[in-house]
Amino acid sequence: MSLTLSTDAVHEIVQYCLFKEEEMNDDATIKDEASATIVEGIIRTFGFHTIRLEEKREDVKTLLSQLGDEYKEGYSFLNLCVDRNNNQWTSYQEVMEVLVCLGIGLGYASMPIPKLFWPMLPGGMPYVQINLD
Repeated sequence: MSLTLSTDAVHEIVQYCLFKEEEMNDDATIKDEASATIVEGIIRTFGFHTIRLEEKREDVKTLLSQLGDEYKEGYSFLNLCVDRNNNQWTSYQEVMEVLVCLGIGLGYASMPIPKLFWPMLPGGMPYVQINLD
């Protein structure tokens, strides 16, 4: 069964990839920082467990492949809620941010325009570029 781009699919993957409570210190820092892949998103910064993130590589690639081809060249984050078939797969920008950050952590996605220039872009949101090759 093929994985379908959905809020639930993204949520399941990110929950698997984030650090667990027992892997954190009392002050909410990561016990083993060498095992972390840190990704700065739009409004949040994520600490993914590198090994678990890598275990989800193909799943993240499958989800990203369901976005439109316009993301190969770079396209507005605001349109990320629509898949390649013009179906809205989520209503939550937070979920879109998570998907992009999972992609960044695995080297599949980037936000090529520096954050300084985002206010000049539509809705003040970055462009996202996806390269699955």
